[in-house]
Amino acid sequence: MRLVYAVKLYWISRGLLGLGYRVTVEALARATHEPSGARCRALFDAGQLACFMGRYAEARRYLEESLTIARDIGDRRRIAAVLQPLGVASLAQGDPATARGYAAEALEMARELGNKRELATALNVLAAIHRVEGRLDVAEPLYENVVALARELGDRESIAIGLLNLAMASIGRGSSDRARELLLEALAIAEEIGSKQTGQSVLEVSAGLAALRKEWRHAARFYGAAEAQAEQTGLRRDPADEAFLLPLVANARAALNEVDFAEADAAGRALPYGSALVEARAWLARGH
Repeated sequence: MRLVYAVKLYWISRGLLGLGYRVTVEALARATHEPSGARCRALFDAGQLACFMGRYAEARRYLEESLTIARDIGDRRRIAAVLQPLGVASLAQGDPATARGYAAEALEMARELGNKRELATALNVLAAIHRVEGRLDVAEPLYENVVALARELGDRESIAIGLLNLAMASIGRGSSDRARELLLEALAIAEEIGSKQTGQSVLEVSAGLAALRKEWRHAARFYGAAEAQAEQTGLRRDPADEAFLLPLVANARAALNEVDFAEADAAGRALPYGSALVEARAWLARGH
């Protein structure tokens, strides 16, 4: 269980979610079922990976057991950590009230602990709930706080995640130029740290920006590239990102017609991952 925890971030960053999830679940099955800090953490890892893969029912099962153990052993930092993906899973299963309760408790506990990393993650979940419900004016300053905390921590991946969320909020507000700048910085980080998770998200948000600009073929092409990457990594969009992207892709599909959209989508899917990022960077750098 200690080993799967040690390599979890590698699996996520390199787009090996399916492998990571399988090995973590197998480790849990082999290990003792006695409540312990190690089991609590491994259950969290399995739940978080399942959440990233869109397997929300499985995620909640592992995360709820992890939360029970964390409360029993009094591990407040672990409680704060587990509450965050539980909020995402609850939101994905159509339970925003429960999601909001988990996010609020995580936020309060992170503040009590003075843990900036857990605070940033809790703020991110709370902002996602507001974004799903259309309250961009509430979500946007929360995302600004996430980016500021991530910069203080020097956490490049979390900076990029915050920037991507801000870019989606900017697109939702119709602010094309700001979204482009945020995406360029997020893309630079994705290439710098080699994070396929971040790179895939850059392609998805670029598809949304292209749709906002009515550059329909680019929207379909970037969407196809992101979907091809998702098939390889197992990473699925969370509820807030899904609510952001699907209507914009539907606009592109309607504007192009099914045949032309399918052609551009297929061309994007055929791009190797690195080539898709190069193309996205050139398009973003070009501006209007």
